[in-house]
Amino acid sequence: MARLILVYGQPAAGKTYALKTLNPDETVIIDGDRKGALCWLGWKKLYNVDRKNFFAASSLDKTIKLVEHVANNDDFKHVKNIVVDGLNNIMSIEDTAFFFGKRPYKNKLDLYEAISQKTIWLIETCKGYRSDLNIIFNAHVKTADPYATGEVDHLFTPGKALENKKKIEGAFNYAFYAKADREGNHFFETAPINSTARTPEGCFPPTIPNDMQFIINTIDKYDEGAE
Repeated sequence: MARLILVYGQPAAGKTYALKTLNPDETVIIDGDRKGALCWLGWKKLYNVDRKNFFAASSLDKTIKLVEHVANNDDFKHVKNIVVDGLNNIMSIEDTAFFFGKRPYKNKLDLYEAISQKTIWLIETCKGYRSDLNIIFNAHVKTADPYATGEVDHLFTPGKALENKKKIEGAFNYAFYAKADREGNHFFETAPINSTARTPEGCFPPTIPNDMQFIINTIDKYDEGAE
């Protein structure tokens, strides 16, 4: 079973920047935001089409196929990390296309049901890939209404179908909330402090550095101790 890691937070909270510490020789990034760029100096020499470790995703269907291809193809046996960077935008592409008549959905209810099913399929199929693979999903957060009783910050999804059907965070053992303080320092929350962040007991302190390789190394050590 592949290891699934969720990171969510506001724009510019450090979700993508945390990927800087990963080894580009062992990492494939799927650009769901379709920015065509990463957010640190020199990234283009490390991640590009020629190196076969940087791809753009234009839909949930394409993302599903890309992840499956990297996870199962012998040409990518060296890959340890697959990053879906911009899960919300990938879902929203379906939403936007609907209004331009480019998707065969009769109404918005059918549209959001399709988004829900495809997103759940993407996440659930990832669980079945090889056990030495980390699959990292970066996404935006929906902050809680301060006047709503019991509501907490959680993963943002378009429409209500997916949110009502299944809390995506529940599919992950590791869900990190990316934040920045007033001085611009980035960090992750690992515990449900008014959010759906979650990690196994004793694996992480409540806050940790904005560093994805640190996260993976810590989980590796934790798993070794659990054996």
